[in-house]
Amino acid sequence: MDTRHPPFHRLADLAESKLGEADRAMAQQHVSGCARCSRDLEWLSHMIELMRTDRTEAAPEHVILRAVRLFSQHQAGAQPKSADMVHRLIGVLRFDSAAAAPAFGLRVGADEATRQLLFAAEPYEIELRTSSAADGATVVGQLLGPAGPVDSADVELVGADARVQARLSDLLEFSLPAVPPGTYRLELRLDQAIAIEIPSLHLG
Repeated sequence: MDTRHPPFHRLADLAESKLGEADRAMAQQHVSGCARCSRDLEWLSHMIELMRTDRTEAAPEHVILRAVRLFSQHQAGAQPKSADMVHRLIGVLRFDSAAAAPAFGLRVGADEATRQLLFAAEPYEIELRTSSAADGATVVGQLLGPAGPVDSADVELVGADARVQARLSDLLEFSLPAVPPGTYRLELRLDQAIAIEIPSLHLG
């Protein structure tokens, strides 16, 4: 009798009845006299049966992403904070009501001082509405995407002459205080693990 232990994949093939007759007979002969391989085969057969009879549905994508974010946050909490631990996404302009005909279901109002923009930073999208008035320019927006609610999120608008902040609401909406006209950088920081940046946003 061959005393060499069959490799793990051959035991798996034996458990799933994928071996030819001669190979199956040889493997069964070895397993019948080898306590170690007999235990491995019994465990494999049990696992295969569990997988075949499992009717559990996969978790929704937003639940999986949420779990990944929470795990990343937990890992980060056990180590010194570092910029390298932040996953940074850059928003890409997909729609600007001031430059193109309405798209993506957005509607431009009669007030030309109001501008609508849509930025993509997969798997997120950021919808913005900017307005100009005598007291300055304002930005309101909403975070869209498949990840579901976030534990916390800070929104910051930074320019040469002003820096303002806000928090996301439960509906993932935000409203920033008025700022002087100019070019700004907008950043949304989610759960201290993901940062979405719009590097150049012209207001006014």
